[in-house]
Amino acid sequence: MIKYQLIQKLAIKAGVTQEVAEKVYMSLCKLIVDEVIQGETVNLIGVGRFYREFLPSKRAMNPKTRERFIQPCNYNVKIKFSTRFKKMIRKIWEEE
Repeated sequence: MIKYQLIQKLAIKAGVTQEVAEKVYMSLCKLIVDEVIQGETVNLIGVGRFYREFLPSKRAMNPKTRERFIQPCNYNVKIKFSTRFKKMIRKIWEEE
């Protein structure tokens, strides 16, 4: 499913126009991104949580030139799906 299809289904389920559904979708995505950038964890009950993880600096090597360098610290974005979400997916797979 791509973004357009998701917005279509969202509009049908919510009983609103596609324009309204797209605004809601874009606002939700922007809100999640903004909160994760600020270091906040976003919990969507029944779906999962979005958060960032600190990656400390480390020694690394360019495999082509074999040059060693220090890779600076960074952040990694993670999504941890809820147990409820995983159980629903497993149940669907078992039925097939």
